[in-house]
Amino acid sequence: MSEASASGTIAFERSHDIVIDAPAAVVFDYVTNPQSWPEWIAVSHRVESADRPLGRGETFSEQWFSRQEVRLDWIVLEADWPQRWVAETHADFLGPIVVRYDFEPLPGGGSRFRRTVRNPARPKAPTPAMVDRIDAEAETALGNIKARVEQGYATRTAARCDAIGAAMADIHGLVGGDAPDRSVLSKVRDRLVALAMRADLFPRGDLPPPFPDEGKRSILYRLAEDDDHGFALYANASLGGYGTPAHNHTTWAVIAGVHGNELNRFYDRSADGGVAQRGELEVVAGRGVAFMPDDLHSIHIDAPLLNFHLYGLGLEQLHRREYYDPDSRQWSVFPAHSDIRDARAGRA
Repeated sequence: MSEASASGTIAFERSHDIVIDAPAAVVFDYVTNPQSWPEWIAVSHRVESADRPLGRGETFSEQWFSRQEVRLDWIVLEADWPQRWVAETHADFLGPIVVRYDFEPLPGGGSRFRRTVRNPARPKAPTPAMVDRIDAEAETALGNIKARVEQGYATRTAARCDAIGAAMADIHGLVGGDAPDRSVLSKVRDRLVALAMRADLFPRGDLPPPFPDEGKRSILYRLAEDDDHGFALYANASLGGYGTPAHNHTTWAVIAGVHGNELNRFYDRSADGGVAQRGELEVVAGRGVAFMPDDLHSIHIDAPLLNFHLYGLGLEQLHRREYYDPDSRQWSVFPAHSDIRDARAGRA
C-alpha cells in the first residue's frame, strides 16, 4: 500500500502473517531478540545487540545488505509482551523504517504472527516488481521463523517432559506409600528446586501468563498428575498483582521458584480464632518451601512470575481448603480449583 504525502514522499506499508504451532509468547521472545534476525531475514547479515528480547527504549545496530551494505541503528518504541513490539530506524535511501510485530493466541495453543513494515516517507513508490520481491522475501522470512520456532519449541517440550518425568519418579520414591513427614518433604522440596533450576526448559514464553485482556492475573498449568489424582504438579504463571489470604491445603504441598519472586507469609492459628504471622520467605529461583496439610500460608506476587506448586492431591479434589478473611474475621472454604490448563504432553 502506497500513499503520496504533501511533502512529495510516499507512505508505503506492507503486512504479512503466518500461523505458528507455538504460544504467542514463544514467538515474541524469538523475533524480538534481534540476534535472531540473521537466521530468518536474508538481507540481515549481522546484528549488534544483547542476546535477548529487547524492551522499550533499547537500541541495537544491524548490518543490512541487499544491493549495498547499510548500517541501520534501531530503537525499540514499544514492547508490550507478548502482544506487540515496534522498532524504528532510518535509511538514507528509504527514510524512516518502522517494523511492527503483532502476536495473537489461537485456540489449541498456536498463534498468529503478523509483521508489518512501514516507510512513512519513502522518496518514491516501489515498482510492482519491487513489491513482488518484498512479498517473496517476507514469505521466506516468515517460513524461516515458523520452522525455527516450531522445531525449538517441540525439542524443548520433549526435554521438559523427560525432566518432569524423572523428577516425579524421584519424588514418588522419596514419599513412598505413606504420608510424608517434614523430613521427607524437605527432600521433596530439594528435588523440585533442582527441576526448577532447569530454567532453559521453562522459559517464560512456553508457559505464559494470561494475556491482559483475559481478565485474570494468573494461570495454572498441569505438568504432571497420577491417574488417581495424586502427586499433582502445576506451573503457576502470573502477571503479578496477585495474592491469596492465609489458607491451608489439606494435603502436603511444595513450592519452588523458576522465574520471579513469590513472597510466602506463614501463620499460626491465634487464640481469638484468627491467624498470627510467624515468618515469611521469598520463593525465588534456587529456593522452595514445603507445607504439611494443616500449615497456613499466604502468597503475594507483585511482578511477572513462573513457579512450581506440587500437591499430594490434585487441586480439583481439594474441597475442604480453609482460608481466613481478616475483614469478616471468619474462616471459609475455598471452592475446589477448576480453571487449570493441561500442559502434559499430548493432553493439551
